[in-house]
Amino acid sequence: MYVFIDTISAPATVILFDSNRKIIDRIEWDVTYNEYETLMDTIGDLVSKNGLNYDNIQGIIGVVGPGGFTATRVISLTINTFLYVHNTPVLGIDYFSLLSLSNAQYPYCIRATKREYLVQKDSDTVPQLQKIDEISRGVYS
Repeated sequence: MYVFIDTISAPATVILFDSNRKIIDRIEWDVTYNEYETLMDTIGDLVSKNGLNYDNIQGIIGVVGPGGFTATRVISLTINTFLYVHNTPVLGIDYFSLLSLSNAQYPYCIRATKREYLVQKDSDTVPQLQKIDEISRGVYS
């Protein structure tokens, strides 16, 4: 079994899937300001609910940014701990690559600060900061 972890998006998601990429189970929850307190318990709940333990996890994919400082640090620490303690292979993926692989429609946008969004207009551009008050509803320039 494999685990996918995304604490960058809202709601946060942990997905358990098999080697054929079939989703076995998932948990979504609000992690606002409590990533540290809830992530390991949530992963543990998902794993044990499906009759597994951490040694059954063959790999972990984590969305490692961009995003809030705490969310990115907690996910990085968590997946690296699995690598160290259980010798579990890990893969980090950035939020914009995840959206691209999901065939989401451009533009991609994620809140960067209280006053700015990180916006990627299309596949040929790199994400750039834009002030919130400069972004019209549904228009990204």
